[in-house]
Amino acid sequence: MVPVNYLQPAKPDNSGLENISTLFGYLRSLGTLYVDYKMDTEAIKPTIRSTIIGICNYLRQSKYSNVLWCASLLNPIELAFVEYVQNKNEGLYSFLDKYIYEDADKNIFSTDLRDSGNGVIDLATGMADTTAKLTNLQSSLNNHLITQTAYETIGNVASRCNFSDFCCDFDAIKIAQLISEMESDKNRSNQSVTGTEFADILETYYNGLYLDRFKYIFSDLECSYDDDLEVILRSVYSKMNGIDETLVLLPSFGGNPDSQVNMDCCLAFAHYLLCETSI
Repeated sequence: MVPVNYLQPAKPDNSGLENISTLFGYLRSLGTLYVDYKMDTEAIKPTIRSTIIGICNYLRQSKYSNVLWCASLLNPIELAFVEYVQNKNEGLYSFLDKYIYEDADKNIFSTDLRDSGNGVIDLATGMADTTAKLTNLQSSLNNHLITQTAYETIGNVASRCNFSDFCCDFDAIKIAQLISEMESDKNRSNQSVTGTEFADILETYYNGLYLDRFKYIFSDLECSYDDDLEVILRSVYSKMNGIDETLVLLPSFGGNPDSQVNMDCCLAFAHYLLCETSI
């Protein structure tokens, strides 16, 4: 069989889109309101992390609100806080609605700021999309066709496992690290939470750290972007086929991919990472 040559799918055209920096001021206002909300309703000042989770849950209320997402993220949306924002700052509420509802498919906010696990859900959906394409082709499922389809799916703008999704996933890895560092700094200096911390962290990240976003996933994979394809593939495959992934993730998000689709999508992802980190 003639080997399948890998060609990275084209990236989306971002010309004309707003820069995230235009939102920092609004996010500072939202975070301040979350601190006020907790003080008013529970008479407690939230931590940096719980405030950031509250902000992210508010921002994901339209696109990532079903039972499956809430179960995977372990953080339900606080509808009382949504109402609180509407009552306290109608202008902020209306402004953010554009990003939450009108442009829900372009939602730029990560919903998972844990230190690991980012990217596995999107890769699983890529496996489901690959399986669907193969079914629609109604062709004999030879290894060559499966590999080619996986290569054309992982990272493709039309896939649920695309470049923009990867950016959000890998951004979250570094942002989570910055959150942990800020928590440590504030605890050492005994500074109180203001609610502006998340916007401060995002501003730091998008002022230059984002340029290395595709390198941050390698700490999660326990390998290096300097490793060869085979090493990276083994790490990706191991990450995608652990106990939790096999029992929950792949059935829920990946459409129970067969072994060849699973392997070829992991291979396509490894190729994709190498392409991005070799630039």
